[in-house]
Amino acid sequence: MEIDLQKKENIKTPLSFLLDENYCVLLVKNPEEIYMFWRFSSYKIKSFIDGEYSAFLRVKISDSSGKNIVELSIPWDKGSEYISIPVNDIYCQAHIFGVKNKVEEKICSSSEIKIPAYLPAQSLGSLEYGA
Repeated sequence: MEIDLQKKENIKTPLSFLLDENYCVLLVKNPEEIYMFWRFSSYKIKSFIDGEYSAFLRVKISDSSGKNIVELSIPWDKGSEYISIPVNDIYCQAHIFGVKNKVEEKICSSSEIKIPAYLPAQSLGSLEYGA
């Protein structure tokens, strides 16, 4: 199948529009802390700049049962945040909400990640002597 180069140029705009979406990602730093970053579509960014939404996002980290374990408020344009997690050995997910007319509107959610269990490191002596 041959592609006409002139037609190929015409599809760049629709394809770039499809890639322009809202998303957030969680990464485990250690059993006590995660790193979260987010990117918003051009349309959503314009909505924040125009004042349609509050300047602060509501971020909710929930466990696999849906129970919120952490809630915080973060400036929408910060783009990332380190978050302390009060529990370990769980699966969790982030949900980002914008506040519009005093009502929370979900903008995006992350994939679920596993927070590992905290295991204290053995001392060199216990490793050497099998204690």
